[in-house]
Parts: sequence; structure tokens; C-alpha cells
Amino acid sequence: MPAVTRSRPASRPVPPWPSDSRAASTASVARLTPFGVQPPKPSSEGFFFWGAAFDQGQPEGPMSCLKPWVSFPILSEGVTISYSECHRFTHQNNLETHAMTQYHAAHPIVPRERLDFHLGDADIPKYWFGGDAYKTRLFDALSLIFPPGEKFFMTCVRDYRDQITDPKLLDEIKGFNRQEAQHSMVHNQYNDRLRTQGIDVDRLMGWLEDLLFNKYRNKRSRAYTLAITCGLEHFTSIGAHSLFDKRDVLKEADPRVRAMYAWHAIEEVEHKGVAYDVMIDYAKVGNFTRILAMLETSLIFPIVIHHFCDELLKADGFSWWERRKMHVKGFWWAFKPGGLVAPMIKAYFPYYRMDFHPWQETDQPGYDEWLAGFNKNRDPIEASEHMRALLGAVAR
Repeated sequence: MPAVTRSRPASRPVPPWPSDSRAASTASVARLTPFGVQPPKPSSEGFFFWGAAFDQGQPEGPMSCLKPWVSFPILSEGVTISYSECHRFTHQNNLETHAMTQYHAAHPIVPRERLDFHLGDADIPKYWFGGDAYKTRLFDALSLIFPPGEKFFMTCVRDYRDQITDPKLLDEIKGFNRQEAQHSMVHNQYNDRLRTQGIDVDRLMGWLEDLLFNKYRNKRSRAYTLAITCGLEHFTSIGAHSLFDKRDVLKEADPRVRAMYAWHAIEEVEHKGVAYDVMIDYAKVGNFTRILAMLETSLIFPIVIHHFCDELLKADGFSWWERRKMHVKGFWWAFKPGGLVAPMIKAYFPYYRMDFHPWQETDQPGYDEWLAGFNKNRDPIEASEHMRALLGAVAR
């Protein structure tokens, strides 16, 4: 697999400050933060500067970038610099840290096509998640989101395909596209079930396509929409942490639907670095834009899921007040300590580090177990159950 260059050195001296740093007018100044450049705002006393953005020797950790470099003398006096110099300074810093340590993809990208999840079986219950309407519709909302989302991902990566000369990355992009196309196909098969239940699938998916392609693609730069893609890909890849662990959160789910989500999560892990490599190496997105896009993604993604889930419950005939109570109860189920989302939290925050790369995390519980089960008969349902049995044995 290709080597991915994205790193932080163990220690290196702080780069020199721009020569005009103390001469900049307060009308056009910015401040450097662990997240890059904060837009300028007037101030007569300068700005407080966090040295952590350049403290390359800080211990690694999800929030290590937020620790101020207390030995940095300018903490006590504040320094103003021009916005253009500040942006150039951080962009140069990004490039300097980009090519020092190599990260290798831990798993090959293997498109698995023509899989049969038996989603057309009539005996799959409407509320397939243990008879729970909210839990079922929460995952159904994800199934509706995936086809337009996968199309958006492929389009944003395709914007830079003609610029890419690395044959290994080009091969990875082919695998990425084939996997994403299969995800869309299988989720559309499942979404046909929702149509038979009276759900206006086309209206909901059309609303999301309008958001992604008209409001984002037509109004944001290609680099920024690729950064949005990488933020969403981070969410989908770390989702495997919630699905594959000893808690077995999907144990009450129908095994056919459970297998669909397990297979999807496995392949998201395999190609999690592809869009990111294109973003860094060819779109030349710096940390400021990358993290800004992730912050926006972290807001918009759950809002869209909530909207779709509510629309599905509304179509099921639940009143406004009934839906509010279901959302409150469901929110606690998802976000309580040890809940659905809990295993994702630790994997989420490293994205905000200056030296982040998806393949810094190579340990993926359940991956080898799923693959061993799949390789027996190429049966995704058998693979899912094999993985659950082995993870359960480990837990005992």
C-alpha cells in the first residue's frame, strides 16, 4: 500500500516570526490558535497567542494541541501580526510538518460486489431494531443519507483526479469509488423497503442532494467541499468503534440489516485515508480550512440525521409531542456514558491535531474477525455473526 506522508517531528525550533509582526495595524490583524488562523478583529491591546500550535514536543493526545506553551514569552504581552502573514506562516508550518514520517494504510481497499443481504425478505420487521421505533428510524435515517453522501464524496475527490500522478493513489481512488458505489447501491435497495412503508424517500434524498450539490458545491470552493468530505469520512470511519465492540450495540437488530451496517463500516475503515491524501497532497488544504470544515461538519451532520429521523417518525404517525419524548430518550441512549456514541469520542478529537492523519490509528476491533468470517463463503451475514461471536468470546 502507498506510504502517506503526514507527520510531526519529535522536536524542532519555532520558525521565525514575520518581520512586520509588530507593525501591523489593529484593523487587519489575526491571531494564531491551535486551530490555525482566527479571522481578524479590532483590538487596541493585541491578541493572546497560544503557543501550542507550534509546540511540536507536546505529548500526543486528543486534546494535546489545546495546551498553551507556557514558556513562550509572548503569552504575557500579546502580539499582533497581519492576517496574510499569519496565514502564510501557518501554511508554511503545515508544509514543513507534512513530509517527515510515513503512515501506511493498515488495510487494503477491497471492493466487495454483488453481495446478498436478503433485504427483500418480507419477514424483516418494520422496526427491525428490537421493535424500537426510534432506534430503527435513526439507522434508517443514515441509510437515506448515504446514497447522496457517497455521490458527494466521489464527486469531490474526482475534482482532483486529473492532477494526480501517483499510480498507487489513483488505484486507491478506483477502489474508493467502487466501494462507495456499492454502498449507495445496497442502501438504495434497503431504502426501497422504506418506500413500501409509505416514506417519501425521493423527497428526503432530494433535499439532501440540494444541500450538498447546490448549497455546498455551487457556493463553496472545491478545496473546501473536499475538506467537508474528509470530515464526513472521519465520522463514517470512526463509526466502526461503536458497532464493533464487546457491548454489541446492535444485538437486538435483525441480522440482515445488522450485516449491512457492519459491511459498510468495514469498508469505510479500509478507504478512510484516500480523500484525506487528496485533500492534503493535491488540494493543498491547510489546517485552518481542514478544521473549520470539520467544525461545520460536526454541526450539520447530526442536524441532518435528526431531521431525517424526525421525518421518518412523523410519517409513522407519531405526534409532535411523542416525537419529542422519543428524541430525548434516544439522545440519552446514544450519548450517555457507555452509550452508542461513547467509543467514537476518543477517535473523533485527534482530527483537530496539527499532524493528524487517518492512518495514525491502525487498531480496529472487529476488522480481522469480520474478514475471517467473510472469507469463508463471501457471505456478509455470516461474517457479521462470526465477528459478533468472537468479540463476545473475548468479552467473556
